[in-house]
Amino acid sequence: MTECLYYSDGIISNKKTLTKLCLLFDKVSTFHLSPLYFLEPLQDRWQSQKDMPFFAKSPCERSLLTSERWLAYKEFIASNSELINANILNPILINQTPPDWINFESNEKKLMQNGSGIAIGLWGQSVGIVPQEKIYVDAPWYSLYRWQSISGGLHFALESRKIPISDDDSLSQLAIESVQKLASVEHLPTKEEIVANVAFKSISLVIPNFPELEAQEILEVREKLSEDLVYFKIEIEKIVSQIGEISYDGIESVVVQRIKPRFDDLTLKMKSMKGDLFRRISKMFLVGGTATSLLTHFVMLPMAAKIATSASFVGKILLDVHEYLSQRDLLTKGSENRGLVFLMKMEKFGK
Repeated sequence: MTECLYYSDGIISNKKTLTKLCLLFDKVSTFHLSPLYFLEPLQDRWQSQKDMPFFAKSPCERSLLTSERWLAYKEFIASNSELINANILNPILINQTPPDWINFESNEKKLMQNGSGIAIGLWGQSVGIVPQEKIYVDAPWYSLYRWQSISGGLHFALESRKIPISDDDSLSQLAIESVQKLASVEHLPTKEEIVANVAFKSISLVIPNFPELEAQEILEVREKLSEDLVYFKIEIEKIVSQIGEISYDGIESVVVQRIKPRFDDLTLKMKSMKGDLFRRISKMFLVGGTATSLLTHFVMLPMAAKIATSASFVGKILLDVHEYLSQRDLLTKGSENRGLVFLMKMEKFGK
């Protein structure tokens, strides 16, 4: 898992997704298809038409969705400069027309002919590449642009041998179908892709409350968990190898059936061991069946006895703690559980 390419969008707007990817991969690339090559004509057209009576009375937004997304990309770059400078986040900006699988200019000319523009805009809403809560006048152009963006992103990942990653199953399926149909590329996921996606899905399903970490926190956690990540990758590879051929549709079942039960069992055992330690220590602070406070007896003792008693109690506590740590290490460093320690430590950040 060296470098992945996120292709659901040109930016990673979900900070949880960004955090997970930056912790799993050495480098995280994004594929942003710049809309500048057709944004200016749209802006000029909208400026000349937005005050027309039809638009003045319509519920259309007074800004273009395409230009809003371009600003969002620039904000994404600025807000993640620390990760970019650390060579962890690698935004790839494409300043030209995407792969011409279906001629872009021909489609643009047809957008407003015979109502086809409305149809493309509605299609964009139905597949989730255009927001449904607002009406944007450039929705048809944006639908076509976003469709080519996600498909172009997946195609670029396959051509450059980066691991394609998506956190949106519907958009991922749309991209796969487009690439297979229009670029004549049969997307058969490699073992490395499956392992990476199982690892990514494991964090999402096993740790539902995983937090959004800031850039500096991501850098610190990457360093702290680097060794545990190696064992985690080895474990996922072993599970995938044991199962054999896995499609993208089967990734979630691998996590639910092969990883989550083991993780839950390990977590339960760890909690039980910790609870046993606390119970043993708490019993030392209660004397006799009447539960008289140890402090009452302690105050009545001579000084020499107090010192001896204190040393005895501290020594007993240290022995119990040492035994607990030994048992915990035995449990977590065993070959069966060593690969799950990464997830256990990741879970702590969500609490």
